[in-house]
Amino acid sequence: MAFSKYQLPALDIPSFVSISPGLREDCTESVPTSTGNAFLAFLCLRLGDLFRYKGSYDLCVRLYRCSLRAKPSYGDPWNQLGVIATLKDPR
Repeated sequence: MAFSKYQLPALDIPSFVSISPGLREDCTESVPTSTGNAFLAFLCLRLGDLFRYKGSYDLCVRLYRCSLRAKPSYGDPWNQLGVIATLKDPR
């Protein structure tokens, strides 16, 4: 619901990620797609970081890739995927 109401892209985001409709209940302006994508990219990146700290590498990679799909020009998820690759294979 929140994804369609705020025009966020429908990506394969983990089901626990949700935006409460009450956050913007009284606002009648629609969010520009670019703003929604930037917010979603940032959110997925930071959630990915939290799961990386917990050692849940598969989930954080999924979130980093979701961040890239939301905003492909965002460089931080690429960096974080490199960090994960190093953590998984520290040679």
